[in-house]
Parts: sequence; C-alpha cells; structure tokens
Amino acid sequence: FVLQYSDQLYRVNTLAEHQAIEKRYGSVWFGKFGLGSSKETAEFIHKQLRMGVPTYLFLRDGADIRQKADVLDLKSYGVRYAALAPEPKLVPRYYRDVECGVWFLVRNLRAHSGEEVRRLHLWSQPSCTLGRSMRGLVYATLLPS
Repeated sequence: FVLQYSDQLYRVNTLAEHQAIEKRYGSVWFGKFGLGSSKETAEFIHKQLRMGVPTYLFLRDGADIRQKADVLDLKSYGVRYAALAPEPKLVPRYYRDVECGVWFLVRNLRAHSGEEVRRLHLWSQPSCTLGRSMRGLVYATLLPS
C-alpha cells in the first residue's frame, strides 16, 4: 500500500507522532481518511498476512515516498464507511477521535530504499508504475528485484 499523508492538515509532524506511539507500545495504527477499501481487498490482505507474506505500508508526503512500515493488521469497514481506531491508545491524539475508512496496524517505521520505490507498481496492473498518483491510498505490489 502507498498512503498519502499531510502534515498540513493538523499542523503536526505526522511521522514523528506515529513513531512516538510505536516507540512506546511497539506498534501504531495509521488511518486513511475518507472512504474505505472493499471487503474483497481486506480479505485478500488478511489472507496474505496469515500466510506470512511481507506486507508494507509506504507513506507518501506529496509526491515523495518518505517511509515504509510492516503491516500487522488492517481494518476496513467497507468502501462507504469509516470508523474510529480499533485501539485508540495506539493512535496519535490529534486524530484519535476521527473516523477513518481504513486503519493499518504497523510497526518498524523506517526509511525505504530508493530501489524499492522504483519497484512499486499498481496492484491491479503490475505493468504500470505508480507514477505521481495523488490518490489517498494506492494498492501497490513490490516487484522482485
């Protein structure tokens, strides 16, 4: 996944706020504002996680992918619905009471390699690179090197 975020919306350092929660508790929920993902997509990701397939959330600020994290869980309530975080203490205070369409439980927020970003392609069309898409959430696949 590639998730768009902005420090401007709440005037906070989004990554630092999430890293502080992760440091204290070992993981943190990252929310995607707006619409959720389909039931089929959520089921596919849960199956992938159960099988132990490495699953990542890449974090994009504007056109720049800045960080990545390991996805531990995903909560989505359907394409048209949003909900509060499953574990509020694992969400930064500035949006703890905000409903999000998708929640990602992640750990190990870290810098990515530029090489990884070049290998990110659209999940639905692996022949297409991500380009400079500005969608809030992009389903991506990391092609082998």
